[in-house]
Amino acid sequence: EKAIKSAPSVLFIDDLEVIAPKMIDNYSKSECEKQIFSELIYRIESVNKTDLKTKRVLIIGSTSEIDQLDDSILLTGRLDNSIEIDFPDEVGRHEILNILTKNMKLHKDVNIEAISKDSRGCVASDIHQICSKQLEMLFDYENPINPFLSPKIISDL
Repeated sequence: EKAIKSAPSVLFIDDLEVIAPKMIDNYSKSECEKQIFSELIYRIESVNKTDLKTKRVLIIGSTSEIDQLDDSILLTGRLDNSIEIDFPDEVGRHEILNILTKNMKLHKDVNIEAISKDSRGCVASDIHQICSKQLEMLFDYENPINPFLSPKIISDL
């Protein structure tokens, strides 16, 4: 309702597989899960029907586990279009590292290219975690006032 009243708007639902999980091996959803799922479907369909002509409300659901989604969430009139965004390639990881480390003093031995190459399979949040974790670990390994991304810390991760 708020999305329609505030249109144009985007309604973003992250980790969709958590509230719209697929039934696995005769696992029956609990009553609470069924109610949440039913309400989600009802709300999505309501927005789509109300906004059918103007298309001023965009509903986006995100998941890293599309195979874990209940198939009915992807039916026509619900979340029926999909875009797959793959893991970043080496160039993409390099760009992510450059953005995340631009305000850090990097140790002279840090090789962003090597980290980009060695972090295959990592997404931006993983790379962010590596950079954040190294700052936490820095205080355990080195002088607490020395804000360097150390190769030792990267190798420890």
